[in-house]
Amino acid sequence: MRNTALRSSTALAMLLTALPAAAQVAVSPPTPPSSTAAPIPTGDQTADDAQVIESIVVTGSRFDEVLDQPTSVTLIDAERRNLVSINTTAQLVAITPGIFLSEFGLNIRGVGRATATSTLGSENSVALYVNGFYNIDPNTIGESTLFGGNVQFLRGPQGTRYGRDSIGGAANLIARSPTKEFRGEAVAAVGRGYFTNFGVNVSGPISDRYGVRIGVQKFNQPDSYFSTNIVPSRPAGLAANNFYVEFQFEGQPTDDLHFLLRSTHFSYDNKTAYTAPARYDVNGAFQGPLVPNAQYQYSGPVPDAPREINVDVPGIDRLRNNMVHILNADYDFGGAKLFYVGGYAQYESSGFSDFDATSRSGYIAGTTTNPATNTIAAPVVPGTFVSTNQVASYLNDNHYYSHELRLEGDVGKLRWIAGLYYLDMHYDETYRQSLPDVAALETPTAQRAGQIVLPNPTRDFFRQRNLYDLQSKAVFANAEYDVSDTLTLDVGARHTWDSKEALTNFRYVYYYPAAVTLDVTPVVNSVNPTIDNKGLTGHASLIFRPSASTNIFATYSRGYKAGSFTLGDVVTNNVTKPEHLNAYEIGVRQKFGPFTGDLTGFYYDYRDLQVPISAVTAIGAVVPQFTNAPRSRIYGLEAQATWQPSAALSITANYTYLNTRFLDFCPRAPGAAVCGAIDFTQTPVGGAPVPENLAGRSLPRTPRNKASLSGYYSIPTGNSAVIVGASGVYTGPQYVNAFQRANTRLDDFVVVNGTLTWRSADNRLDIVASVTNLFDTIYNTNVTIASRALGFAPTEFLGPPRFYSLTARTRF
Repeated sequence: MRNTALRSSTALAMLLTALPAAAQVAVSPPTPPSSTAAPIPTGDQTADDAQVIESIVVTGSRFDEVLDQPTSVTLIDAERRNLVSINTTAQLVAITPGIFLSEFGLNIRGVGRATATSTLGSENSVALYVNGFYNIDPNTIGESTLFGGNVQFLRGPQGTRYGRDSIGGAANLIARSPTKEFRGEAVAAVGRGYFTNFGVNVSGPISDRYGVRIGVQKFNQPDSYFSTNIVPSRPAGLAANNFYVEFQFEGQPTDDLHFLLRSTHFSYDNKTAYTAPARYDVNGAFQGPLVPNAQYQYSGPVPDAPREINVDVPGIDRLRNNMVHILNADYDFGGAKLFYVGGYAQYESSGFSDFDATSRSGYIAGTTTNPATNTIAAPVVPGTFVSTNQVASYLNDNHYYSHELRLEGDVGKLRWIAGLYYLDMHYDETYRQSLPDVAALETPTAQRAGQIVLPNPTRDFFRQRNLYDLQSKAVFANAEYDVSDTLTLDVGARHTWDSKEALTNFRYVYYYPAAVTLDVTPVVNSVNPTIDNKGLTGHASLIFRPSASTNIFATYSRGYKAGSFTLGDVVTNNVTKPEHLNAYEIGVRQKFGPFTGDLTGFYYDYRDLQVPISAVTAIGAVVPQFTNAPRSRIYGLEAQATWQPSAALSITANYTYLNTRFLDFCPRAPGAAVCGAIDFTQTPVGGAPVPENLAGRSLPRTPRNKASLSGYYSIPTGNSAVIVGASGVYTGPQYVNAFQRANTRLDDFVVVNGTLTWRSADNRLDIVASVTNLFDTIYNTNVTIASRALGFAPTEFLGPPRFYSLTARTRF
């Protein structure tokens, strides 16, 4: 899999799925933060305050300000996450209606990137932010609650605010800021697989106008609970050693000027999180013309359980030179207020892993025949040692920065916003597949006359490097006008200019044991695509508030996403057109005594959706490639409600119904007589490819039904309390690609988490027993199909197994 940037965070995401969270300020019990939760109070609370959490205010914008906007929104605060075991991005998404998560990013209402063709070339369709600063890693949204933990999910195109790549919606993590009084928290935890977690966070003033917050946290998972290697001498599978540090400095230099600087650093040394391998094909032929099939003539141990693996390379994933600096500032002019959000992020990630999925380093070639063809299975001299020790490696060196200026004001019944935005991103990413034991690969010979052959010191049989630069500029404005005491008109527009340039090149070296090593790189092995797109997005909404407990809205919004590249070893048809989305939405938010909830219906007219289908490279390899689906439609229903009959009991339920279809999707290849997408991944070797009209099929990654139930119940025990919390999520079946084969279907599943918290009378000490995936459900989060030569064997990517932990959390 060539998903290099996201791969560096895969092991982290899996580890964090099991982490016990830690709230900065205790409340016993809290107010539930659903989409209709009561506003979070302003000011700082002491440890004795009940039923509220620490105020989260960033540049004058309250955490819950989006509740008044004409959009579908869910708010989840740190305290509720702790009490019902919602610790990671995956678990946050699971209990939120309309949102789904894959290893490629967030998907909201069927809108999201659905491929790892390359991390580069196609951005997320859901905008991710930390304190309003654009972010590329969805795992950041699930940041430990020792530092952040308060999350906003906004569904539907966000054309004015949160406008960058928000054709599907947006998610914003809001971190805790310095406090006006000295306050601190420490957490210590142990868990399955000798897991440990130690962290501390302190906050307080350094003068009347300035304050700081400093925190550090270290996670260690030395023993993999995620998978078991059947090779006893080679311990492998997810193991992690992660370190995180945060520094914040907040100030009010004058009565009108305020700023908040947040700087974080994160590093890790993790063993690769292998997943269940493909079926072993002991009679398979060569893997194309490239290298001997790693499973050919294989008769060694075979994994026969879902979480068993068979590798001889433990693998490693490293993150270094990581830093994220975010500056929020605001200045009050009296009649208007100017806000600034800007930041800089960089990271270097690297790693390697077993590529052949066997523990065998090689075999002695014989004269065994392939029963399927009754021919000698491999053109190798009998008795020759054939290396199968294949290793995959990656190296990423990326950075980006952005600036946003936003001026807000109000005049009577009119509230207005005007703003400017700029984003600059640079990626330099390399991916390699190599045979370290084959010295002949260092000096390959030319395949054709006049070919210049460079040395190959890393013994690669495939190498890919992508350089990618992106600049995005935007101007936006929004206005709200109170037509009457109960009716508000809200309109906004954003104009975006996107410029992209990429340089991608690749190299193939053909390894032919005991004969020759050829550089078979095609003459055209590099491409330099560019994109210059512009798009107008925005919304027009009516908001009707007949009473203080009722909010009804109707919205039309238009979304836009720039065109994409297919980077790597495809050198034709690399560029797609931009996407556009017309969204129609009606919603109601209502409070009935102890019930609060909302119901939303929506319809999407989707144009030129960028969809991955398969293509064949110059040497016959099958790779994903983006193409546009001219027309699609999506409609659905979302419901969420919270029942809180008393301060001791809170239950939240969500439901999503989603219906998606390609209305027009029959791509025509250049020179083709008929239209149709070709699934080369499942076209037999030597078989004729069959074009397929995909109109009428559902969009990838769109389960028809999803439901969740979460809550807690506080039981008094003298002056202290025991709080029982749980969450359960049902996700319906779905397909991972547009072709919808039986072997690319993900079955439905249910995952249940639970916590048991003892809280002291003064709210200063928690002892938490937590378990995720309580029933150890085996479920798939993705499936990939092996090469044609391996009979289209599927590789299943499993969700995390059961994890349990015990956490002590103290506040001072």
